Amino acid sequence: MKILVLCGSARKHGNSNTLADSFIRGADGSGHEVSRLDCSRLDVHQCLGCWKCGMNGPCVQKDDFEKVRELILPADAVVFVSPMYYFAIAAKLKIVIERFFAINTPITGHKKACLIMTRLVYDYKLNHDKWMHC
Repeated sequence: MKILVLCGSARKHGNSNTLADSFIRGADGSGHEVSRLDCSRLDVHQCLGCWKCGMNGPCVQKDDFEKVRELILPADAVVFVSPMYYFAIAAKLKIVIERFFAINTPITGHKKACLIMTRLVYDYKLNHDKWMHC
């Protein structure tokens, strides 16, 4: 099975990326072909809603979404990995997902999906110095 892992965390050694690494090791060790993209390091702009792609064509924007497109179209499964930032997924991952609009037709109903999400239980008194300087 071809698996694409889309990571949303900007923290290279954070909890989300650690879980993504563990998932990838397990999937790779089970014989799956795994690709990974770190969305926070991609230059992907938000969808313009122009409909020029027709939900099945190239996007008018020329950015790093082409890397996502090349890997997601042949993938059998997509794994979304994100920290919970203010009760939602990371913004860069959300922007990548919104750009799926341009490939909606070829990906609809044909892929398995998984969400791996982390969150911080924050205690201001205990964690302020540790987390404010990451």
